[in-house]
Amino acid sequence: EAALIEATQRAGAAGEAAEAARRAADAARARKDALSAERDEAASTLAAARAELAAVEREHGALARDKDARARQAGRGGLPAALDRVRAAPGYERAVAAVLGRDAKAGLGRPQDGAEGRFWAGNAPTPAPVADSLLSHVPDCPVELRARLALVHLCPDDVDDGRALAPGEWLVTRAGHLRRWDGFIARGEGGAEAGRLEADNRLAALAAQLPA
Repeated sequence: EAALIEATQRAGAAGEAAEAARRAADAARARKDALSAERDEAASTLAAARAELAAVEREHGALARDKDARARQAGRGGLPAALDRVRAAPGYERAVAAVLGRDAKAGLGRPQDGAEGRFWAGNAPTPAPVADSLLSHVPDCPVELRARLALVHLCPDDVDDGRALAPGEWLVTRAGHLRRWDGFIARGEGGAEAGRLEADNRLAALAAQLPA
């Protein structure tokens, strides 16, 4: 009888242990399933991140090669083009391109004796900028161009408000619509120059996204 009782107790303990083991196994399987789901989600996130990085690297590489090629091409008289030394704030590229016009491709600096072409050669004193000057939206501006941009009004509402302009003053919208004090008006010009300024800003933005 004592042996039977002992055996019954051992059997009961073994049953409890088995039940505990079963519950532990169920919990482990549930944890495994959860970890598998997390792994699959992480793998999907990693694949998407790698694809995004590859796209950023491709675009960055293409823009960098284009900029390097432009840098190797000297402007007239062996001088860099003015446009290659200008950086407009994002969103203001068309306004800057419209104001510079075809002069954006002129050589920056004093030409060699006998050199022909168009050049930004002077260091004209920069006049006091107008209150809403476009110059404040050009973080990188060569000293030779500052006098050109200082007297350019930037329309706050992106629409020519018809204000009177003093001699020497210009007015431009962010879309590149230009009006000059002498009555000259230009619209829809400078697209190629604006594209180059936008590409330079895009290159800087992509460089900031690339991991070290």
